[in-house]
Amino acid sequence: MTAPRSGRVAIVLLLLLGIAGAAAQLASSRARDALISGDVADLASIADAKVAITETHLWMEELVSGEELTDGVVLAGVTRARANLAAIPMRDAGRFDRAMRERLEGLSAYLQAFEQETRNRIAAHRAGEQVGVGTPTDDAYDRRFYQLAGVVDQVRLEFGQRVAAVAEHARWFSRAMLVAWLVAVALGIAALVRHERNRTQQREALRQRDEQLAHSRKMEALARFSTGLAHDVNNYLTAISAQAELAQRKPPAPGDEAGMLRLKRRLADIVTAANKAAANIRRLLTLGNNESAMPGVLRVDDALREAEPLLRQLVGGGVQLAIAMPPQATLAAHADPLELERVLVNLVVNAVEAGAHLVRVDARPIELPQAAPPGMRIAVEPGRYVLIGVSDDGGGIASDALRAIFEPHFSTRAGGRNAGLGLATVYTILQRSGGSVAVESVPGSGTRFSVLLRAATPDAAAKDERADAA
Repeated sequence: MTAPRSGRVAIVLLLLLGIAGAAAQLASSRARDALISGDVADLASIADAKVAITETHLWMEELVSGEELTDGVVLAGVTRARANLAAIPMRDAGRFDRAMRERLEGLSAYLQAFEQETRNRIAAHRAGEQVGVGTPTDDAYDRRFYQLAGVVDQVRLEFGQRVAAVAEHARWFSRAMLVAWLVAVALGIAALVRHERNRTQQREALRQRDEQLAHSRKMEALARFSTGLAHDVNNYLTAISAQAELAQRKPPAPGDEAGMLRLKRRLADIVTAANKAAANIRRLLTLGNNESAMPGVLRVDDALREAEPLLRQLVGGGVQLAIAMPPQATLAAHADPLELERVLVNLVVNAVEAGAHLVRVDARPIELPQAAPPGMRIAVEPGRYVLIGVSDDGGGIASDALRAIFEPHFSTRAGGRNAGLGLATVYTILQRSGGSVAVESVPGSGTRFSVLLRAATPDAAAKDERADAA
C-alpha cells in the first residue's frame, strides 16, 4: 500500500473509531440509564409498598381501638402496596433473574396473606369479637405485619445492591470503552505520523530527483548550444583577426582620407564582431549558470532578426523557417534579449522535435480587452502587448498532454528524452517578465504557441539601447 493511500485509510479509521467510540459510549450510557432508572423506580415502588402496609397496620390498630373507620380506609394501604408490587414485573420482567422473580412472587404472596388477614380481622371486629390490642389475634396480626415488613426490606436491599452493581458495571464498561478508544486513537495517530514521515521522505526523494533532472537538462542544453556557440564565436574571432590583419597590413598614409574611412569601417566591424561574440558567451553563461536576467526594454523586431541565424542553425537544412513581422512597425516590449532568445529557441526546438517541416515565427502588436484571451496560462492585466507566435505543421499535441505541458519535467518524448520540453523554462521566463503564454494544437495538424510580452514605447526601447551602449 502506498503512503498516500495508507494515510487516507488511517484518517478514515480514525473517523470510524471516533464515531464507533461515541456510539458505544452513547449506547452504554443509555443502557445504564435504562437499567438504573428501572431499578430506581422499582425501589420507589417497594418503599411506597412498605409505607402503604404500615399505614394499613396503623389504621387497623385505630379501628380495633374504637375509631370509626371504613373498611376502604383501612384497606387502602394494602391495595396501594399490591398495585406497586404488581407494577414492578410489568415494567420489564426480562430484567430479573429467576431468583429475583421468585423473591417478588414470594413478596406478593406475603402481601396477599396480610391483606386477607386484615380483612378477616376487620370482619371479626365488625362481628363484636375480641380482636383488640393485646389479644392473641392482635399478636398474630403483628407477627404477620413484621414478617411482611422484613420481606419488603430484604427485597428493597437486594434492589439497592442491584442498582449499585449495575452502576459499577456501567462505570467499568465506560472506562474499558474509553481505554479501547484511546488505544485505537493512539494507533491511528501513529499511522498518521508514519504516513507523514513517508510523505516527507517521498518529497525529499522527489526533490533530489528534480534536482538531478534539472542538472541533466542543463547539461543537455549546454551540449546542444555549446557547439553552435563555439562555431559562432570562432567565426567572429576569424572576422576580428582578418579585419585587424588588413588594418595592420595596409595602414592609411598620412592625408589618405579614403584609407582612414576604410580603417574606421574595419575597426567598426571588429567592435561589432567582438560584441556579438561577447553576447554569445553571455548566452552560454546564462544557460550554464541559470542566471536570471533583469527585463529591460527591447525592440522585438530587432531581437527576432538577431536571433534568426541561431534559429536557422537549430532547425537545420531539413526544416523551413519563416519569420514574419509587420512592415515598418517598431515592436518594443519589456524583456531581456537573451531570455527572449531562450524562449524562441525552446519553442523552435520543440517544433523541430515534433516532426515539423515548416516553422513560422511572427510578431505583431495587440490590445487586450478587459478580459484576457482564453487559454493564457499566466494571468495578465488588460493593456498593450506584443504577440509573438511560433507555429508548426508537426504532429501536434494530444489534449490530455496540453494540460500538463508547462509542468516541470513533463515530457511526451519516449524514454524521457529532453525531459520537460523546455516549456517550463518558457513559462518561468514569461512569468518573471510579466508576460504570458498560450498553446493551441490539433493532433496531426500542428501546434501554435502564443507569447505575450508587455509592450513599451519605441522611445523607451531607444533610451534603453543608449543606456546599454553607454
